[in-house]
Amino acid sequence: METTLRDPLHILSLSRDLSDHLPDHYNPLKIKKLTDVSLQEISDGYSLLLVDERTPMRDIETFLNHLDPKDADRVGIIYSAQEYSEGDILALSQWPQILKILDGKKTDHLAEQIQGAIDMLTQHRDTQDLLARVRAQNKVLQELNENLEEITQQRTEHLEKSKKELELKIRDVRELIKFIKSLSSIEAFEDLILILKHEFIKYHKVRSPMLIYSISNNAYRCVYFQGQQIVDRPMQVEREQIISKDPSRLREILANTLERPISPVICVYLNHAEHSGVFVFEHSMDSLEQKSFMNLLDQRTESLTIAFDRLALKWKAHQISKQWSTTFDFLQDPIVIIDSSYNVIRSNAQFIKENEKILKQQNKGVDGRILGFPVREALTTKAGPLGKISVGDKIYEVHAYPIYLPHQEQFFNMIIHYADVTQATNLQSRLVQSEKMSAIGLLAGNIAHELNNPLTGIKSLAQILLTEIPKDSPVHNDLIEIQAAANRSELIIKNLLEFSSLHGDSVEVVSVREMIKKTMAFLKTALRYHNSFIELEEGEDRVSIEPHLLQQVIFNLVNNACQAMGDDGDLYLTSKIHPQTIEISVRDTGPGIPAEIREAIFTPFFTTKAPGKGTGLGLPICQSIIEHHGGKISVSSSGLGGAVFTIRLPAAPLSTAVGTS
Repeated sequence: METTLRDPLHILSLSRDLSDHLPDHYNPLKIKKLTDVSLQEISDGYSLLLVDERTPMRDIETFLNHLDPKDADRVGIIYSAQEYSEGDILALSQWPQILKILDGKKTDHLAEQIQGAIDMLTQHRDTQDLLARVRAQNKVLQELNENLEEITQQRTEHLEKSKKELELKIRDVRELIKFIKSLSSIEAFEDLILILKHEFIKYHKVRSPMLIYSISNNAYRCVYFQGQQIVDRPMQVEREQIISKDPSRLREILANTLERPISPVICVYLNHAEHSGVFVFEHSMDSLEQKSFMNLLDQRTESLTIAFDRLALKWKAHQISKQWSTTFDFLQDPIVIIDSSYNVIRSNAQFIKENEKILKQQNKGVDGRILGFPVREALTTKAGPLGKISVGDKIYEVHAYPIYLPHQEQFFNMIIHYADVTQATNLQSRLVQSEKMSAIGLLAGNIAHELNNPLTGIKSLAQILLTEIPKDSPVHNDLIEIQAAANRSELIIKNLLEFSSLHGDSVEVVSVREMIKKTMAFLKTALRYHNSFIELEEGEDRVSIEPHLLQQVIFNLVNNACQAMGDDGDLYLTSKIHPQTIEISVRDTGPGIPAEIREAIFTPFFTTKAPGKGTGLGLPICQSIIEHHGGKISVSSSGLGGAVFTIRLPAAPLSTAVGTS
């Protein structure tokens, strides 16, 4: 059987007999003795030696002992002998190179045995070759494993390094995010340097930070730590000295401001068109520590700049808001801003002061909203005042200005301005009243001219008749009444003239009780269908007034009450004595006076009577008389449904005699 091997197979024959029994395709190399065998040939491949008993055992032993150990398993021996001693068999069996021990006498199967030995060597050669290839592959695999382990180690180290770098970056990013979040919640520059102090606390050679800043007018301030306290104080420094970015100059300025030596500083400048600042860090670090500190500071510079700008803008916005609010509150007219739901969202101090009264005039809801005038009117009126409202003793002209957002029909806000026109209205009223009084004076003069002559004739005729008619005659008393009525008419004309000029010269100290009694005597006709109840308090009820004018006021009030009650009703006339004033009250059970016109009834020519029934001068004349003598007249509702007119006049001094002019 032929076997293809990578290494050559050399057959060396020292036995002719064995050579003759080799298969034909083998071509043995015939040698005479073992010493002729070339060790080089053995090293180049596998060698099969054909040896018989002609080669001594000692030569075989010597040959095998001289083989290189790495070549020992590349040699095979076929030994053939005619006879064997026991020692020969023992010697041959101890050598692993002996492949076959043949009996030289038996040649029948010699060729097959030689071929079997060759096959054994060939198989051994194949096995060794396979083992060599396996060892080579194992070596390659080992080298690959070693390379892979080295690469894996390198990659592992690289990944570990990258992981640490990534963890550091993540930690830095988290710290930066935390820093930015803390900056987003600050409200003042003091908060800013407090956060900086905690941020750089791990740098033990860096002192607490300082901030020099200017918001407006180039006025600089310094915020710094004094112990555990934060101090904000002004600085005497020019803008050019700050923006010059000269650390040595800045140290000198800080030393003068803080009155202590300043260590080397690291500065972060924050310059803006309208505001500027610089963060200052005192330190005693070496160059390596400074590099680490600067890296951390550079990461936070942008955030610090944004936070500083935000605080500066917030401060300016606060100042602008404060100025606007101060100006808004300083306005003397009430101003209010409402939203689209009519809720008050902003108002000035004057509106707050008059809030309850104004809202009461404007249909205020229980929730504080302005629901009525002038909101709805402002939505239909494009310009001009919307009307006037009275609040206490003030009169306001109402202006409303709706504010609309683009592309919206519903107003966004509305500004309501209550312009105080009290003085202007009063001046206008006085002007109108003055013109009316002038007309009254002219009318009174004409009336006096037209009536005085007939009254003089009536008085003269009455006086003549009184001299001719006996006193016990019933006509005598009537003539006295005619004469008194004529005198009273003259006084009324005179009072009308004096009312138009408000100049009187016959003030006397009179008893209110007596004046009421005298006046009620002239009202018998007016009271004929009414029940009158008169309660006059006894005591010192003297006042300083022109008697006929007081009578005129009482007469006018009682007569108005009778006209208001119609054909039936009760009249209550009372007087009360107070320490400083004397009070007269006229109360009726008529329909009363509506609240909305109570302030208007004292306006000249204002009347609720039918045309031809009243002139609108009675109550204004009464008010003028009472106020001209230092008193007050007011009107209110009666519990019985009518009106109550109350007069309060200053009480006359007790030392003044009644009737004194």
